[in-house]
Amino acid sequence: MNGSRWLGALVVGSAVAAMALPAAGAPRQGSKAKPAQKSQAQQHFEQLDEALDLKGPQEAQVRRALEDFYRQLDQWSKTGDQQIKAKSRALALAKKTGNDKQVKQLRAEIAELQRRQKGFTATMHEQVLAALDEQQKAAYRRISGLAGPASAAPSAAPDEVREALLQLGLIDAQKKQAAARLSAVGKDKGGTMEEALEHIRTNVLIPQQAEAFAKLLPEVRRRRESLARLQLPDGQAERVQRILAEAAAGAEKAYPPESTAIFTAAYERIDKEVLTATQRRKRQEFLEKSPPATQPVERVVEE
Repeated sequence: MNGSRWLGALVVGSAVAAMALPAAGAPRQGSKAKPAQKSQAQQHFEQLDEALDLKGPQEAQVRRALEDFYRQLDQWSKTGDQQIKAKSRALALAKKTGNDKQVKQLRAEIAELQRRQKGFTATMHEQVLAALDEQQKAAYRRISGLAGPASAAPSAAPDEVREALLQLGLIDAQKKQAAARLSAVGKDKGGTMEEALEHIRTNVLIPQQAEAFAKLLPEVRRRRESLARLQLPDGQAERVQRILAEAAAGAEKAYPPESTAIFTAAYERIDKEVLTATQRRKRQEFLEKSPPATQPVERVVEE
């Protein structure tokens, strides 16, 4: 079974943004001047400065690392993103025409572009960490998501992880890599789920996907926990699994935000078709006490 289908079959689960634009135009004479909009690098620096209490030379080193990082992202958005989208469209066409040689070549080229993009983030982390003392490094790893998925999802279940991954619009190569790593969990040298999550986040996903995944996984866990707390009898539990399996099959063929909407509709269907009025009320009470922490996921790669 290929990795793409495997992900769908078993589902029944730092700062990367475009460079902020400066405020357009100058204020008219006599009007009150608006404060200049801070760049993404400056906002990021101020957040780190407040969290880490940077001193003297540290400030200059961290600021330089962040400015280099966002400058590279800005340049990449004008070239690299367009290359990935163009090659992804070509890949889709090659698949339709059955040109296996071209499919293989385009997948390799897309993977290389994504590897280069991930390198920007890795370099930025290395440069920032080099400026910090040991206590600051521990804090930075924690707030930047480098401390490992255990801090955000200490006991993530495979189903939760797969449901989140299915909403990212991964290309086939990424699906296979993620599936292989998850299938090895608990086996000889396969490591723990936390190690698998770290591997997927750092070696399989590109930065935008990793950021979206970090938001999606807690929301998936929140939704699934709202159902688990109901302790549904076997008949209802089987219907829930069937609905989520159908959603997984649909999401595997879709891209964000459609893939996320498919799962949202599935949980709404569970409310209407499976749960009793009392169960719906209890589930809603739990959800209201733990509000969502996600934003709509945008399509990163077009295929």
